[in-house]
This record gives sequence, structure tokens and C-alpha cells, in this order.
Amino acid sequence: MGGILSLVERQTLRADVSFTSFDALDPLWYSPIGSTVSTEAGVRVGPDGSIRSSAVFACVNLVARTIASLPLLVYRRLAGDDRERATDNPAYALLRRRPNRWQTSFDWLYLKTAHLLLRGNNVDRIYADPRTGEVTDLWPLMPDTVSAERAPSGRLRYRVRPPSGEPYVLLDDEVAHVRDYAPDGIWGLSRITLGAQGIGLALAAEAYGSRFFANNAQPGLILEHPKALSEKARLNIENSVMRRTADRNQFRPFVAEEDMKVKQLAISGKDAQLVESRVFQVADIARWFGVPLFMIGMEEKSTSWGSGIEEQKNGFVTFTIGPFLELYAQILNAALFGDDDEYFCEFELKALLRGNTLARFQAYDIAARAGTGWMTRNEIRKSENLNRGPDELDEFLDPLNTAPSGAPRGTAPDDGVAAFAILAADAGERIAEREARDIEHRPKRIADAPERFAAWADGYYAEHTAYVERTLEPLASAWLRATGGVVPVALTGREITARGRQAADPCPVGADLETWRTQRAAQVAGIIEAALAPQTLRRVA
Repeated sequence: MGGILSLVERQTLRADVSFTSFDALDPLWYSPIGSTVSTEAGVRVGPDGSIRSSAVFACVNLVARTIASLPLLVYRRLAGDDRERATDNPAYALLRRRPNRWQTSFDWLYLKTAHLLLRGNNVDRIYADPRTGEVTDLWPLMPDTVSAERAPSGRLRYRVRPPSGEPYVLLDDEVAHVRDYAPDGIWGLSRITLGAQGIGLALAAEAYGSRFFANNAQPGLILEHPKALSEKARLNIENSVMRRTADRNQFRPFVAEEDMKVKQLAISGKDAQLVESRVFQVADIARWFGVPLFMIGMEEKSTSWGSGIEEQKNGFVTFTIGPFLELYAQILNAALFGDDDEYFCEFELKALLRGNTLARFQAYDIAARAGTGWMTRNEIRKSENLNRGPDELDEFLDPLNTAPSGAPRGTAPDDGVAAFAILAADAGERIAEREARDIEHRPKRIADAPERFAAWADGYYAEHTAYVERTLEPLASAWLRATGGVVPVALTGREITARGRQAADPCPVGADLETWRTQRAAQVAGIIEAALAPQTLRRVA
């Protein structure tokens, strides 16, 4: 029998230790590592139960699917820090297509990330060809059935107790172990366990809300009878009222008899607040997983990563996804290639940043323009995961038109000013496009409240200054190289953001927003061009 089954049959443990019986082991490891935890909310929280929380599922699903969608490629190192795809290496097909016989690369990476987020660990058993030593399969193990410890030799050993079959032991070179936060450096702690109190409160609030609205958010009734009732009479009246007001009859009028009085209990503020507290719990759970709220369906919430969708997405890639990708790459490189430095695996982020291609290329265009001195064309190729081009691409481009010899310092020819005008128009378009998009996606609660929008706009433009300064930085650099003069105040961003705040009052909406964007782009370009006019250049000198 060929394939992985034959490898399983003839695979032998390379352990340098042996165990006569598992009965002598610490009984704690028999319990699933992802077992439930009691919470103050009265709900037991564990990996399998917590996934029923929509916030937990949304966070885990988002991170896992995002990582699983990225190509995981194997490269061969070439001279001069160049690289090429090593499609002839067996590890390429292993990581790109099928890590094992029953999972695709997407399935494997998704499960790997889900295990890591929900259980704090991901463990893959490594199967290798005994003749060549090449890894043939990465077989995921359920973390709940695995425990790890450091052997006297200093190596890690993993005790596996499968649901069926005999327990066995693996050494650290037979597994690829990815761990989350691990206080002892050996076994990771589950985020579900660490955040059990908040997740338990979310599950309890969700259950309470379900029961609350199952009764159509209507509290119970109080029936007052003028006479003392026997137990039988009380039960008869109670059953009669239930038949007339419960289920499909809940809106059917109830006719009181025998001078009975009916009172409806009011909804307490405590009940209403508990239902509303679910919104806060979603934010609390998202914090545990490092996920922006807009990505799990809470568009009205903002984030400190930036006020625009692009900034929040970039923050998600940088601070949430990026560390996982680096962690996976380091573990897999050690497992697949060991000390062989010729090959390495890496995730291709271009697939995730595909939506920002135009913005990146516009930035590269400005960075490589003559006179900016920001990036060479080979540096641009390297940032795009491309090999170096000819040696001349390592040189900065010089302006074709420069000031004549002996010209006063701080002056520039008309052609140079025209070039700056093109850059000014480009900067105006990008700044205005950014502002219009952020205004369009402002929090919903301020849409029809001028005073709330004013407060939001004040904070937004104060934060927006940093983006404007970054956008104008290539212009300022080119100015210094061309003139040697002092950078005009207009290129610091303060005037542009101040004028933008004035222009955004009142809030532009609907069709007026596009008109506002066009006018705003012209305004920004005009501010820059006025600062860079020939007479201004001469005054700087």
C-alpha cells in the first residue's frame, strides 16, 4: 500500500526516551486542554462552546480565512538577495496544494489558525520519507489530545492520546508546533481561556436576550382577585390566562372576570441595559483577537488604527495578520528545511493588498521621480517581491531641467515649477479622495446631527494632519533637492487641514460629496502651487 498509509505503518518513533505505562503520568493531561472554564456569569466557556458566540466566530473566521487565502510559497535564494520560486522542491507542492491527503492548503491553514486562536496551540505531525528525509505530509493533531514537556535532555516531547488507538510520544523534530502566548515557552494559553469572563458574559447576555424576546419583550402579568382563592382555583385561573395569552394568542385580549384586576409589569432599565450591553461585549471580544470592529459588522465603531477603511485594513494586516504569518513561516522553515539556508517559505501578501495596487503604484511613481531621492527603481522592485533589474535601476533619477550655473540659491526654472504643479495636483487628488471617503463612511449616529458632525470633524482633521504630511513628504524632499530653500509652510500640512476643516462645514452628503471632492482637490493643489510659485522661490532665496 503506497502513500501516507504505508508511511504510517512503517513510521518509527525516534524518541530517546521510553515509557512503560501512561498510567503513571500526571492525570491532569488526560483532561482536554481546551476544557471549559467557569465564569462569574454562570456560563462555562470552552473552545467549542464559545464559537457559538457570533463575535467569536466572526473573529476566528475572519483571521483564519484571511490567512488561508494567502499563497504560501517556497523560494530558492539566489545571489544578491534575489529569489525564485522553487517549484521543483517537494515542499512547494506540499504547502501550495496538499499538506496531507485529506486537506487542501486552504483547509489546512484555516484549521491551523482556528486551533491556534481557540486552543492556543497548533500541532502538526511530520511524516518524512525514510529514504530521502523529505517531508511528505503535515498531519494536524487535535491540541486537546496533546501535551508537551521538556525532557531531561532539553528536547521537547509531545504525548499524544488519540481518541482511538494507543498513546504515543513524539519528539520536537517530529512535530511542527505553533503556540500562542506561552508563559513557559512550551505550551500556549488559549485566548478563549484568557478571555473567558468576557465571552461568558456575552453568551449569558445572548441567552438572556433570547429568552427576553421569546416573550416578545413583554414582562409578566399580575392578576389581583378580590377573594381568597384555593390552590385549585388559582391554578385554573393561571392556566386559563396562559391559554389565552401565550404563543399565537399572545396579542389576544384577555377579559377579566369576577372583579379581577390585571396589571402589566414594566420593563426595567436593568433589563434594557443588559440587552444593550451585548454591543460592548462584541467590542471586548474583538479586542482579544485584534480585529477591527467594522470587519465583523459594526460599522458605527471607529478604531485607533485610523479613521479610514484603508488605514484600518492596513492595521489589520500589519498588527493582526502579519505576526501570524511570520510565526508560521519560522516554524515551517525549521520543520521543512532545518539548517538548509538555500530554501525558505513565505506568504505572498500581494494577494491581500490587491485592492491597494493603484495607490501603491502612485506612491512608487512619486518616490522614483527625478529629484525626489526617495527610492530607486530596484528598491521598488524589491518591495514588490520582484528580482533586481539592471544595475542602472539602482541610481536615483536627476531632473532633466536644473537651475543654470550661478543662479541664486533657492530659485528654480519654470519647467521645474511646472513639474511641481503636476505633483501638487496629484497630492490634491489623493488628499481629497481620502477625505471624501472618510466623510462618506463617518459614524452613522452623526449623520443628521450637525453638532455631532462638527465634533467628529474636529477630531478627524486633527488626526488627518499626519496623513497629509506623509503625502506631501516626497514634495518637500524634491523641493529641498531642487532649491535648497526652506520648506514652505504649505508643505507641512497644517494649512491644508485647516482649510479642509472649514470646507467640510456643513457636512457634504450624496451627490454634493463628489462636487466637494473635486473642489477640495483643486483647493489643495492651489495651496501648494501658490507656495511654490516662482516669486515665492525667489523670496525664499
